[in-house]
Amino acid sequence: MSEEKKSGFTLIELMITLTIIAILTSVTVSVYLQVTKRAKNVTCQSNLRTLRSAIVVYRSANDSNPPSLDDLDPSFIKDITGLSCPSSNIPYVYEAEDATVYCAYPPHADY
Repeated sequence: MSEEKKSGFTLIELMITLTIIAILTSVTVSVYLQVTKRAKNVTCQSNLRTLRSAIVVYRSANDSNPPSLDDLDPSFIKDITGLSCPSSNIPYVYEAEDATVYCAYPPHADY
C-alpha cells in the first residue's frame, strides 16, 4: 500500500503566516502615521518661516508692520488665503502690533 501525500498548508502554517502579515502591517501603519505627522509639522514650520520672512520684507519696504497677512507681497507668498496649519486647518494667527505670526494648534504653538 502506498500512502498518498496531501498537498496544502496545515492550520498552524496558515496561522503563523497570518500572524507575520499582521505584525508587518501594524509596523508599517505605525511608521506611516509617524512620517505623516512629522511631514505636517515640518510643513507648518516652513509656512511660519515663510510668513515671518514676508513680514520682514514688508516692514523693510514700508517702515511699518503689515495691517494683515493679506497685505503681504503676493510675489513672495502666492496664496495667503489658503495658508493654514496642515495638521488642523486652523488659519495662522497674526498680531499686527508686534508683527508676530504663530500657529494656534496647541502642539505647534511654540514654533
